[in-house]
Amino acid sequence: MQGGEAKRLPDAAGYEVWLLCMGAIEARPGLMLPDRAATLPVNALLLRGHGQTLLVDAGSGPADVIWPGAAALDQALASAGATAQEIDAVVLTHLDFDHAGGALAGTWPNDLRAAFPLAIVSAVDLDSWRGRELEESDWNSGTRLLNVYEPAGKLEIAEEGIEFRPGLRYVSAPGHRAGHCVLLIGDALVHGADLLGHVEHVEHPEWNWTPNSDPELALETRRSWLDRLAREGTPVVFSHVAERGRVVPGPRWQPDPLSNA
Repeated sequence: MQGGEAKRLPDAAGYEVWLLCMGAIEARPGLMLPDRAATLPVNALLLRGHGQTLLVDAGSGPADVIWPGAAALDQALASAGATAQEIDAVVLTHLDFDHAGGALAGTWPNDLRAAFPLAIVSAVDLDSWRGRELEESDWNSGTRLLNVYEPAGKLEIAEEGIEFRPGLRYVSAPGHRAGHCVLLIGDALVHGADLLGHVEHVEHPEWNWTPNSDPELALETRRSWLDRLAREGTPVVFSHVAERGRVVPGPRWQPDPLSNA
């Protein structure tokens, strides 16, 4: 998919599921892969079901100025037959700019407002984002988002492992960024968020990628989840992998044949 496009995935946990591509970011050699540059798609999910329309992550939005390429959320929603005005809540796997920036509207970094009526975040390590000093040059979308949504009463905090919407649960996946979580969509789909930064990290989990805040912990988490996904066989999407697929023993990546069902 190109930026601004959407693909229908098989339904999961009573939701109609769409994979949204909001663009791609370019990574220099050594950032994601040890020996070469990489082009990374930036994905979100659109979930329609149980009387709600939910967006899982939102691209970079006004924070696209930090690292351009992932701000085509409106176009991707349109490709799925939706608009931003239909979104009841944005569910954030974590608060990095390419996930949470699109939950903000306005001008980066100091003229920002809520883009959606509600933002749902995990309680895991949330206090680490509160009260941080902000500089115009930093990438801190997390504190900015909390500063916008929380005083307005538009922030919902979900405890780890608790079903906060039908079929939806956060599971902590530490090492990448404070509060980083995997999202379980019933037993039918896993949103692996930034467990890995490139599809080649499935076969090479030892390849650290620079944005990990704690590389050793991130590697432990990544290996644990790859083992779990290979054992359980549950379909998975990742924020920077272009298609839905499965992790099979090896481990290796196996793209799924998709149906519009």
